Amino acid sequence: YGLKKPLIAQNDGTIENLRIVADFDDDSQNVQGIISQYNDGKILECSVSGTVTGRMGGDGSMVFPSFGGITGQNELAGIISGCSSKLKLSLSMAPMAGSNNGTIEKCVSNGSLSVSKKNGDLYPLYVGGIAGQTEKFGSMGGIIKECLHAGQLKVSGGKAYVGQICGLAASNIINS
Repeated sequence: YGLKKPLIAQNDGTIENLRIVADFDDDSQNVQGIISQYNDGKILECSVSGTVTGRMGGDGSMVFPSFGGITGQNELAGIISGCSSKLKLSLSMAPMAGSNNGTIEKCVSNGSLSVSKKNGDLYPLYVGGIAGQTEKFGSMGGIIKECLHAGQLKVSGGKAYVGQICGLAASNIINS
């Protein structure tokens, strides 16, 4: 019962009106998401629910895992619009949870997120209800617009940046 791994490794097309119940319990060294690991396309009007537990990151100091309820990393051309997430997440990980370089708009997250960091202050941890971090390249991407997180966030261990919408915003957050 429930999806055990990301549905798609790299999305370059359009995924629309998909409903997924996840049941992850996994150890990972890289980027993970329920619908896709990487999104360079469009994910529209999709929803995810269920439970995700596991450990992310290796013992090495240069591992930068990223986890997102919809996608692990939303690339520059990636668009996530009208999606919802109601997950119970419990992760033990190093540096960050969910990275946005594209556009996330009109999305809602209302699950619970519990993250514990095991490697101390070597690297910061970025945790947010919509994206762990959002950045733009030049004048493009890195937009979170009209989004809401109404769930719970719990983070422990090491240096952490935590926000209801985004843990690190190095670009635009509009009406969220």
